[in-house]
Amino acid sequence: MARSYTCSAFITQDVLIEGAGSRIIFDSFQKLTFAGVGVALLSYCAVSPRSLPFPEYNRLFLQNLSIVWLAAIAPVVSLLAVYDGKYNNINTVVSTCYVIFGIRLPLCS
Repeated sequence: MARSYTCSAFITQDVLIEGAGSRIIFDSFQKLTFAGVGVALLSYCAVSPRSLPFPEYNRLFLQNLSIVWLAAIAPVVSLLAVYDGKYNNINTVVSTCYVIFGIRLPLCS
């Protein structure tokens, strides 16, 4: 006798993460602020040559900063496309991104 399977037998239940739907905490805000300040500082240090007049140096600094932010648009849009606050904790996402891009990526380069 042949067995008949229904689709409901293969559907898994949703897994709810503890703290899902929570608000961003100070630690995550601090990590985001540190990353933003780090990007701004590195963009400022990346201007070459260093002997430029201040207005020209400032213009090149802002140009470097805009290049970095434009490069960040695609990953942020991708993250927002797959992020679902019902199943994920925003603080865990911030911590994961901070560790990957703030610590591990520079160590591997």
